[in-house]
Amino acid sequence: MSSGLLGAALFAVACISASAHGPLSESIAAVSAEIARDPNRIELYLSRARLHLQHDDWPAAHADLDRVAVSAPGAAVDLLRGEVFLKSADFARAGKVFTELVGREPRSVAGHSGLARVQFAIGEFEAAARSFARAAGVSEQPDPMLFVSQSSAFEKAGRTADAIAALDAGMRKLGPLVTLANPAIELELSTGRTDAAVARIDALLAGQPRKEAWLVRRAEILQKAGRTADARVSWEQARSAFATLPEFRQNTPQMVELRSRIDAALAK
Repeated sequence: MSSGLLGAALFAVACISASAHGPLSESIAAVSAEIARDPNRIELYLSRARLHLQHDDWPAAHADLDRVAVSAPGAAVDLLRGEVFLKSADFARAGKVFTELVGREPRSVAGHSGLARVQFAIGEFEAAARSFARAAGVSEQPDPMLFVSQSSAFEKAGRTADAIAALDAGMRKLGPLVTLANPAIELELSTGRTDAAVARIDALLAGQPRKEAWLVRRAEILQKAGRTADARVSWEQARSAFATLPEFRQNTPQMVELRSRIDAALAK
């Protein structure tokens, strides 16, 4: 399938998904009506296959993909075919589809991540970590979740140091995102590395305009580690940071709950 047709197909999927306000069955019926009016529009079959996938109707999804594959085989069909096999827990076929796809198109981010998800599902965690790394490596702007998923795979494989390293690699490329920092902190704590976890929070605090939540997290970690005096300093810093917030922010449910935790800790 040409890049233009692939783009049109993905655009059609997005538009139909965005405009579908009713149940999936109604969306499928709407696309089917479009197909009846114009049976040669390949992107409509891809759109309907995606809807069948969401509806867990594997035979119908495959039927639409078979229709597309006759006249316009290519990555769009393979990716969706792999997703159908994966979601239906047919891991052997899903793995075969994604493996063949990345063999033909080694820079396919979706192909590598699809293969990684198959490998993760069948317990091949180290292979999954490598595939997630390849997906991130061929992406110009990787999704942070590729690094999180790679880290999870390493953790499942019992390789905690590599799990942390994967998140650090993501932060070197994308910056100190909370999405990556939080699991790194949790991994540090899981191995008893309290100082390392606190150091990560300190590094985040330096670049955060809003510090109160991180200071509370820091205080809780120190308190759990028995470092009561250090924890109290963080609780007091959290209260001071909270006081600088505009009143309307202080009164949101989330902030009221946070202030309650701060007050309870300092009252002890």
